Amino acid sequence: MSGDRKRCHLIEDYKDADAVLTHIEGPVVRELVPKLLEVSSLDGFHVYGDPGPRAAKTLAGVGAEIFQFWQGLGR
Repeated sequence: MSGDRKRCHLIEDYKDADAVLTHIEGPVVRELVPKLLEVSSLDGFHVYGDPGPRAAKTLAGVGAEIFQFWQGLGR
């Protein structure tokens, strides 16, 4: 949450593509997201990594920009 409480970044992490699909088809997204959008607005939606083909189609349909993993640091 920004200092003026006008901007917020929500970061979520999922184990795999099945977990992404379970989340976006589940009650949190179906019930909570519409309530959040009554009192806020969404100005960007970024997905990092491969959410799987079914989730990617759904996410793209709601305006998500999907960034495929390219390279990074590992431990």
